[in-house]
Amino acid sequence: MKASSTDLRERVVRAVEEGRPREEIVHLFGVSCATIKRYAKQQRETEELTPKAIPGRPATKGDA
Repeated sequence: MKASSTDLRERVVRAVEEGRPREEIVHLFGVSCATIKRYAKQQRETEELTPKAIPGRPATKGDA
């Protein structure tokens, strides 16, 4: 699963800060309530909305 763009994350957090209802944000941006909470928490704690690196070893294609 790909991470959401930083632009989308910023727009979601801005909508939360404006006081928009969560249900409206869910329908407007197509994200879940859990995602909204996670982005808001990340903004509060680190003041940065860049996606975190995916843990683990990268997949290798063609190895069978």
